[in-house]
Amino acid sequence: MSMPGRAKALSGALLFAACGCATAAQEDGTQPAQAPATDSAPQTGAEIPQGAGDTLTVGALPAQELNAGQCGVFLWSRRAEPEFVFFSRLEGGTALMNVNGALVAFQRTESVTGGEGETTQVFRSPGGVSINLSMQTGEQMQGGVRVPAASIRLTKKDGWDLVIPAAGLTACETG
Repeated sequence: MSMPGRAKALSGALLFAACGCATAAQEDGTQPAQAPATDSAPQTGAEIPQGAGDTLTVGALPAQELNAGQCGVFLWSRRAEPEFVFFSRLEGGTALMNVNGALVAFQRTESVTGGEGETTQVFRSPGGVSINLSMQTGEQMQGGVRVPAASIRLTKKDGWDLVIPAAGLTACETG
């Protein structure tokens, strides 16, 4: 499937921004991992598969595209080899993560914008796992806003949680 020129430019800006956000990778000289592009929409499961015991694991997402008029949040893990781990379309109030080996769709239940560019969003999966996303927005860039610091906290019904430091950007496709 071919993308219009504007979408290609946005995709390039998103990949470039991933490199700009990966400060840990810059410090140790490694390059961030990029999610592979896909020709079709990934299959999303409603339930999160059971991991080993009570644990949650988070893996890389495939590349995501925005259609004309859509806006989204793209976040990469902040580690030596960053992975694209969180995507949210702002219009539908949904988020996508790879949890325990499955692409899981989460529904936004709450969004609070604070002062100084701080935002908190809460998402829930049908299986009862919640995401508490806290992010700090930074400077404007062509096609979006940089997110220099974010925290993704996944919590199971029993209270077990996993925290992922992240960074990335928000972007809109205007084409």
